[in-house]
Amino acid sequence: MGQDAVAVERDGSHGGARQRPRDRKQQILWTAGLLFAEHGFHNVTMNRIASEVGITAGALYRHFKGKDELLNATLLNFFDRLDAASGDSGSLDGILQERARTAAEMPTIGVLWSREARHLSESDRKQLAVRSRRVNRIYRDALRKDRPELTEDDAVLLACAMQSVLASTSGHIRGLSTKDYGNCLLAGCRAAAGVELRPGSAAEKSPARGFKPASKREKLLAAAVRLFGERGFQNTSLADIGAAADVSGPSLYTHFANKADILVAVLARASHALWLDLHAALSSSATEAAALDRVVESYIALCRSQPYLVSVLVTEVGTLPESRRNQLEYVQEWVSLLMASRPELSSVTARALVRAAINVINHLNSTPSLVRRPGFYANLMAVASAILRAEI
Repeated sequence: MGQDAVAVERDGSHGGARQRPRDRKQQILWTAGLLFAEHGFHNVTMNRIASEVGITAGALYRHFKGKDELLNATLLNFFDRLDAASGDSGSLDGILQERARTAAEMPTIGVLWSREARHLSESDRKQLAVRSRRVNRIYRDALRKDRPELTEDDAVLLACAMQSVLASTSGHIRGLSTKDYGNCLLAGCRAAAGVELRPGSAAEKSPARGFKPASKREKLLAAAVRLFGERGFQNTSLADIGAAADVSGPSLYTHFANKADILVAVLARASHALWLDLHAALSSSATEAAALDRVVESYIALCRSQPYLVSVLVTEVGTLPESRRNQLEYVQEWVSLLMASRPELSSVTARALVRAAINVINHLNSTPSLVRRPGFYANLMAVASAILRAEI
């Protein structure tokens, strides 16, 4: 969700003029980023990228050996641009101003980081993780200068939240200029940086054991959710799912004709869970603000109880058009509630804040070192709520 939100949103029109970079290599990276974000890494060929850039495939291969290298270069280019942004030695707010502007100028980077980076080699992913930790340290150290009362762990959590706000881009929002988009990202980061985190009780322990359903169909769905969440749809075979569920051959095909049918069922189940929780929140709330808080709580609860299911929602959103539409409609419910509770916001500004809040929930909930912290989920709620109420 988010850019991610629950869905990837990409729009060709926007309020501010942007030009493709003049440098050929940068032009390739820009075009590849757009195509990967719109169609997914596996659905884009080097020939397609070359054609969009206006060069031959041979010329493209002189710059990059293949799609993996091109995707990795696109993501590394983002970190290079962050490093080049001024203000790193200054105040936290100075750092955030420059980096929010940079993030807004690279609108596809959020979805590439969230959805497509998993297709890279282990060594490339490790390299990106090193760069990400370096960015986190910059935010963390600057934050502790502004707020010396923060513990190291609290500063890390808030720094991760700011990183996630800046990674909530997935294309410009219609009617929002690059400058205004950057201002929304900056507001979300400022709100996250100011959250008063609460110490929590000991983290809840998982049950010593769990149980699998008796139904073979449910066993297959449970196995598919885990494998799709861990490996992705493209990297999981029907045989993998059958083996994990201990369901083989004819029994498997009794329930699902192919792997795509399983994905349809998984995404439908996830969508139903989102909408049932949303309706419960709406029907039990006296005000729009209270309803929004309950919707946020319900989404965090789903992330907590079904992390693989939410991961599939995020990473496979582009696979099925119907799922994409459902997720966009769900995100719009957040936007409508936020606008009702904050009438001063335009729809485009509200959407940018919603994207950021959902992306923070997704990213922080998928970081084991943060999830293990006592009181993590209460603090995650506090951070997401602060972003939705950010001063623009």
